[in-house]
Amino acid sequence: PKSSPASSRSDVGDLVPLVSVPAGANVMHCHFVFAIKRKADGSTDKFKARLVADGSTQKHWVDFNRVFATVVKALTIRLVLAIAAARDYNLTS
Repeated sequence: PKSSPASSRSDVGDLVPLVSVPAGANVMHCHFVFAIKRKADGSTDKFKARLVADGSTQKHWVDFNRVFATVVKALTIRLVLAIAAARDYNLTS
């Protein structure tokens, strides 16, 4: 069986019965996140959905091998450095 009506249109994937998962395999929990994109006038433009894996069920070097950090804007770094300079903090790298 297909996982959702959208996947039947694009062949995204199939559901795998839990009984057919090999012994020792890590079954990750996940959920869908839905969003409505709107036009400038407030009318609905499109509906979006994404599948998000639950990080607490992932195993390092099994399910992933890299961790990505959030991106910091240059303005934020300048602000933190300005506050540190104003308070005469010692900065080290």
